[in-house]
Amino acid sequence: MTVASGAVDVDIWSVPLDGSLPDGAWAVLSDAERERARRMRPPAWQRDFVLSHYATREILARYTATDPAALEFRCGARGKPEAAGSVEFSLSHTGGLALLAVSAAEVGVDVELTRPAPPAEGLMARCLTAVEQAAVDTAGNDTTAAFLRYWTAKESYLKGLGIGLAEPLGNVEVHWEGHAKARIARGGATDKRWALQALEVGPHHVAAVAVNTPWPGITVPLRYRDFKSLC
Repeated sequence: MTVASGAVDVDIWSVPLDGSLPDGAWAVLSDAERERARRMRPPAWQRDFVLSHYATREILARYTATDPAALEFRCGARGKPEAAGSVEFSLSHTGGLALLAVSAAEVGVDVELTRPAPPAEGLMARCLTAVEQAAVDTAGNDTTAAFLRYWTAKESYLKGLGIGLAEPLGNVEVHWEGHAKARIARGGATDKRWALQALEVGPHHVAAVAVNTPWPGITVPLRYRDFKSLC
């Protein structure tokens, strides 16, 4: 599988983080990845890290025609991981699930596990603008999901830029247009280059993807793929 040059579409790979590690998962990782994994506690965090990074290598190998263990990653100018070749990717994982977004365009993805407890007021005040807080306040019993819709949208955008949480989430404002798509503003100005979409990842998670597009207003096709289909 290859990524067509200039294509503006995204593959969203779902990687369930359950069960035991596949045989040879540790061997596919780089020395640096293995060392990082060995330092992780508790064991569940270590397993999730190893499985998500193993899956990333297995998936990207199919786009780049490279052996998974031979894939080399570098840090971009802002610290965002990059793979050799024309493929762009973004990885996010949380309780029970990892998502890998792959595209020829700059891309960012974020997934979060929903929780029964509502977000703390202090967290909402730091991460949401006044307009966003007002929208969350009207969500009734869906306060947590509403908050995470904004959180994942903002984080996917900032990850796509290569900034991540180095920039406060309150500097970014999301304007949802219906359930699935949103406009995004940073520093008070709408960033028309980026398309932002909510992802369908089941009842226990909330996720979003941001894609850098060549012109404003285009619809970015999403293809949902399951890592288990490769195993």
